[in-house]
Amino acid sequence: MLGWLLKRYYLSVLRDTQSTTYQGFHIYGDPLFPSRQPSQIDAIRSALQVLASVDPRRYKRSQIHATTIVAAERGGSSYRRWVPAITIRTGECEAWQIAKFIVHETTHALLDSKGIRYRRSVRHRIERICEAESARFAARYFSMHMAENDEDRQRLTDHLVKTSTEGLEEQWWTLSKRLKNALKTNAETGERLSVDESSEAGDLGSALEDLSMGLEKLAPGDFEGAIDHFTRVLKADRVDENHKHQALTWRGVARMEVGDLSGAAADFTAVLAMEGVSGELRETAQWRLQECKWGQASDVQASDGSSDVENALADIRGLHGQKD
Repeated sequence: MLGWLLKRYYLSVLRDTQSTTYQGFHIYGDPLFPSRQPSQIDAIRSALQVLASVDPRRYKRSQIHATTIVAAERGGSSYRRWVPAITIRTGECEAWQIAKFIVHETTHALLDSKGIRYRRSVRHRIERICEAESARFAARYFSMHMAENDEDRQRLTDHLVKTSTEGLEEQWWTLSKRLKNALKTNAETGERLSVDESSEAGDLGSALEDLSMGLEKLAPGDFEGAIDHFTRVLKADRVDENHKHQALTWRGVARMEVGDLSGAAADFTAVLAMEGVSGELRETAQWRLQECKWGQASDVQASDGSSDVENALADIRGLHGQKD
């Protein structure tokens, strides 16, 4: 039911968004940035042309598993299984980078089509698969368009492997990484408010302090304490809209951890209904709301006893060859 409601809401938003079709793809601009939609659509079309010319096999895979593409001016790229659609960052990105994001998210869609759900216990392994696929595309692009000899090609490939490995080690998809980023941003905002002596700045600063305390309690697992601080933010007389979005999202996360799935779903649903929510928070609310629906699922094991992700690896290797 939740997945159906999310799909209905999402499609209603896209209905008023500028769009086009291209070789079987349905391309939409970012609903939050109407003035940027024409350039976003052009950027995605250009990226698909790059992907088709550089890597026809992965382009064909996108035509099968990622036919709906929505631009995101800010934030990260993501796969929304309940539409289904992929959201691709376009802001300040070159065509080959956008194509790389498309390959990454298409791989998420491919794994999902094989019954492999994006659950905590297997996220790192799924991201490794998706990152490997996008890195292979980028290596092809570098080889064809940016390298003049074997030495250059090897240097660029080594650099790509290094950056991909560092990205995986950073684990951008984990709760702890997102909390660290949020705390850093909020600390910078707090420094600006501290030099403003107005009463409004004082009220905003007090709410921000509660928000930061909630994040600090959430990280080590003090979920009840985190819920208390986030609730204070939401009850404050004056609170920045972005901080309200954060408080609702992270309170929903904390509620999930204590088993209050209905309360968490209510928080995430409220976030998704708000305007101006950042791409990262909206993405967190969306996939956490899906987890509320799935509940606390244990690892799914294939009938032969091997993990579902390892089976997916075998499937992918079979599609393009071990050395592809």
